[in-house]
Amino acid sequence: MLGNTAVDYFLQTSGVILSINDMSLERGGVFDISGAWSQPHKLHREGLSVDVDRCANGVMVNQKILDQIAILNGGTRIVEKALMPLPCEGPVDTPRIHYDFK
Repeated sequence: MLGNTAVDYFLQTSGVILSINDMSLERGGVFDISGAWSQPHKLHREGLSVDVDRCANGVMVNQKILDQIAILNGGTRIVEKALMPLPCEGPVDTPRIHYDFK
């Protein structure tokens, strides 16, 4: 699922590595020690969710390619709103790309 998505993205973008911001525990469980997560971020507790940093290392993620690959691997993108503006180009309200895999 996620592993296949990352490898496929790497191959289709000539070696661009995805930066994972938040990921679920393998068998589920919450990293959220302060209890502050809300939907859709709360889904990370199930072991099937991940956030990709849209502009890590100064390289903008190609959203179209990543979405196509994620969908082929069983992923669904969910928009999470940002509290601060992005440090790079892209939609100002979504610094991370949230995917749920089933």
